Amino acid sequence: MSVAQSKEAGTEIEAIKQFMHDAVTGRSLFKNDNAEEVKSVLKKYNKAFEKLDVTDTERFFTTESKVYESGESEGKFIYYLIHRLAPKLKEYKSLTFSNYNIEVQLSEKYAFTTETYNYTIVTKGSREFKRQGVTTSMLKKIKNNWKIIISHISSSKIN
Repeated sequence: MSVAQSKEAGTEIEAIKQFMHDAVTGRSLFKNDNAEEVKSVLKKYNKAFEKLDVTDTERFFTTESKVYESGESEGKFIYYLIHRLAPKLKEYKSLTFSNYNIEVQLSEKYAFTTETYNYTIVTKGSREFKRQGVTTSMLKKIKNNWKIIISHISSSKIN
């Protein structure tokens, strides 16, 4: 890593820390004027799940993005895509979302999102699973495109 890259990474870490502090303390620097752009990225990513085709979904993530699912660190998105996500989806006949809601908080370059939803999976063996889920993500605006840099996914059975 060059000195310039190191400085940029340090500045980004400080910006993320400030963003998270502001989110927790409720400071009003958040703007929702571009929330639809952020929501659009997340909705397109979820549509790929419903189509059971996650081809080209890496375009929604930075190359260094991190994914966490159900208490495990999955590493970079591309690793998660190849080793966990794509093989899992091959076992499904269908996956549908319902009661989907997105909350977005924005700063100039970062967005913090919380998605809540229910989903139903039907496997190729016709077993059905109903779950409720929550995904929290942090996105960064890069060249006018919102990209996911951190995503944490968890779910539980619907009672």
